[in-house]
Amino acid sequence: MTDMAGRILFHIIMATLTVGCILLLEKLIGPFFRKIGDRLGAVLFRKRRERAREYLERLNIAECLQEDFCMPIDEVVTVAGVGTVVVGTVESGVCREGEQVYLEQEDGRREITLGQIDLETLLRRPDGKAYRTEHIAVSLTGVSQGLVKAGSRVIAKNRE
Repeated sequence: MTDMAGRILFHIIMATLTVGCILLLEKLIGPFFRKIGDRLGAVLFRKRRERAREYLERLNIAECLQEDFCMPIDEVVTVAGVGTVVVGTVESGVCREGEQVYLEQEDGRREITLGQIDLETLLRRPDGKAYRTEHIAVSLTGVSQGLVKAGSRVIAKNRE
């Protein structure tokens, strides 16, 4: 046998032994790790559910429904297929997709319609609404990007 053939045979044997060891280890300790994984998954799910409950309590939706809506605009962008989108944190109240609101700027007020609301949280499911303290991106209907400036506010009177 040549030196090269001996090295190739050595590597084939080592690879076979390595794969065999991995399969044996998985068979021996795999069930143990799966059991730990299941327990860890249950703990993580329970913690996520607790964080979501705490988040909803902190939102205080009943109180938000009594307040006028106000969101200072931090950023204005244009999204292809969507149009003008503003980004900000809801300061007070609640807003809903399709709601008639006002864009308040230095040069006056303009009536606009809220489009799709994109929540920037994973702690609650999107439902077409945004509440006080939530950071959102929302599309605006009836206004072009050039007419909206950062620092402006989106406002609405409470309709509840």
